[in-house]
Amino acid sequence: MVLLGFSVLGSPVLSLSLESSEMKDAVEKLEKAWKEEKTGHDFVRGEPWTLRFFGRGDLEHEAFLVLWLSLYVFPERDRRSISKHVKGLLLAPAVLAGVYRDLGLISDGKLNLKSFLKLVQVWTWERFKNLRPKPRDIPKGEPRIAQWDSLQQRHKNVRLRFDDFEWRPYTKPLKNWNPLKVYVEEAQWTLGDDFASFARCVRVSQFVGDGFVESYYPNRVAMQFGLAQDLPEKKINHSVYTTFE
Repeated sequence: MVLLGFSVLGSPVLSLSLESSEMKDAVEKLEKAWKEEKTGHDFVRGEPWTLRFFGRGDLEHEAFLVLWLSLYVFPERDRRSISKHVKGLLLAPAVLAGVYRDLGLISDGKLNLKSFLKLVQVWTWERFKNLRPKPRDIPKGEPRIAQWDSLQQRHKNVRLRFDDFEWRPYTKPLKNWNPLKVYVEEAQWTLGDDFASFARCVRVSQFVGDGFVESYYPNRVAMQFGLAQDLPEKKINHSVYTTFE
């Protein structure tokens, strides 16, 4: 939500409904075009999809969004094809669900990944000052992640040092970017979309992705939201104490 400007309000991916007849008509036309482009092929490539709608005023914008979502937000396995499942998605939870899923695959030793793992790199740069490159100025109208555009890790030997760890990096304003009013150090708790969005961020819930669901436990990192955080439960190994006695 903070880095990309994606919304956390709305309906999950699997329960999304099309509200207007205009939206339904656009989706039907896009699905028809997708089927025609796929005829005789294993998948729909980006170039013929772009050429089909270029200069076509009625669907050019919608087709571009489908292309962008397919290639960069919810990429197919080969990262080159257009997906037919990306129309009108609630983006923030779905994107993070994909990241969580792939982090789980990495821990299991699997490397067939397709989520937006750039978020993990940016998470590290936002919090560990000694690791990050010098951020860029954010252009007007761009999301916060734009300050890390095209930058590379500056250290080859990465050792996480918690003495310079920044717990709440998103509370401080930057040039051309301001944090949510409910997220700053002196939070202003007024009802509205900002408050509702923040409430979604601190609530234990599930993220609905494109065909899968991932659990979300913000209570485990409540300090990053400016809230009190419990110590993690730890089982005592009584045999260890007996040995040392």
